[in-house]
Amino acid sequence: MKNIVLIFLFTSTFLVNVSFASSQATIDLDKPQLHKVVEINATALPDLVGKPFQEWSVFAYKNEKLQPIPFQFEQYDENGFLFQGKVKGVDKKRVGVFGQQDLLVMMLKDTGEKASENQLNGLDVLTPLEIKDRDFTGYVYLVKSPARSSIRYVNYNSETGLINMPEAMVYMNPKDLLDWGDVFAKEGDRYSEKSFMDTLIVRISGSFLKIPIRLNNKNLQAKLKNVYEGPVRLTLDAQFRAVVAKIPLIRAHAQLHIDSYSARMYVNINAPAKYAKLIKDPQVLIGIDGNELYGGFVKTSVSGDQGFIVDGVMDEQELALNETPVDDDVSWIWLSNKKDFNIIGQFDVSSRLDYNPDEYTDVTVFYRDDKTHNDKLERFPGSLPTLGYRLKTIPSSEKEGMSYKVFFIQGLGKLGAEEYLSKLDNPIKVKQSFNSISSL
Repeated sequence: MKNIVLIFLFTSTFLVNVSFASSQATIDLDKPQLHKVVEINATALPDLVGKPFQEWSVFAYKNEKLQPIPFQFEQYDENGFLFQGKVKGVDKKRVGVFGQQDLLVMMLKDTGEKASENQLNGLDVLTPLEIKDRDFTGYVYLVKSPARSSIRYVNYNSETGLINMPEAMVYMNPKDLLDWGDVFAKEGDRYSEKSFMDTLIVRISGSFLKIPIRLNNKNLQAKLKNVYEGPVRLTLDAQFRAVVAKIPLIRAHAQLHIDSYSARMYVNINAPAKYAKLIKDPQVLIGIDGNELYGGFVKTSVSGDQGFIVDGVMDEQELALNETPVDDDVSWIWLSNKKDFNIIGQFDVSSRLDYNPDEYTDVTVFYRDDKTHNDKLERFPGSLPTLGYRLKTIPSSEKEGMSYKVFFIQGLGKLGAEEYLSKLDNPIKVKQSFNSISSL
């Protein structure tokens, strides 16, 4: 099962100054390519595996000169979680050394033209890289250099929880990864006065030894433990557990990866095997509650051209959408307001890890557009609308991973979610453009 969808949102009333990159190459790129993050793994850099990367930088030939561009190295443990520095359970010899699970990350729009040998004179080039996406080809140069770009695409304030992105201003509780508040869309030089979002919804229900399980955002606090910042994206790292009858019944490790146009939640929620079989009728509901998005519309990958208008009343077609089984055909949900600010989400149970598909055979869409609905955890009355997914199982293995990704886009116009995602998901091809590597 691949790519279903979920939607996450955020907020703030506080502004942070942030500069965003422009490049010579952007004139050839469409919107999906402008938003595209390039992840380069060890397969494309076999000669560099096992080498320390602290002294490496990435350059591109732009505006008739070679210059550093925003990049970062990301190291991942065997469970698919990002780490930086010394971390419990990770061999200290791996820290700062490029490994098989690690990534070199940059933006496609920051690649440049191919530089000549004369233009590369004076740089200690480790390897040049050719990066292709559809009809676009860009080049970057991995070099030994202390030079770094000053550009940062995402800024995070650890005291207020503010996350500033190019087209949205986002806020979350800096102490709790599950406590997400408003999201304000960028409208020209200003931000919207009204939040797109009411609240993030997380519900876990069932029974354990005949004891009812009723868990939600309030009693499932995900304590923020680490913040890994980089110029291309940042990662918020949290762990939580739920105690039922004094037993730590459900636990999870979650990371929220945020780049300039999207947020991706990776989580391995699970119950210890000895307890999992004792949980009856489990159900996990994850979604978001919109804030009075009247006049906007919702579309899904199975609804075709049909849009469900947000009016606070559930009609027969909307009732049919609710509980739609999720499979390969249900690959996205798209929410758009009247000013063409868009939120598109995707969900993938496989993520970085091997997984047991039998654990995820019963997933359904959850949809409610009901102005009369009252939820005690809502800040504003009504589900206008509420979007998400129901998962009727709780995995028992720490190796199981679920990944949720949501995009914040101002001005999709006629492009639409299907075409946007199709172009964005097109695989990038990366290769070394010559074989000689300088001394490391």
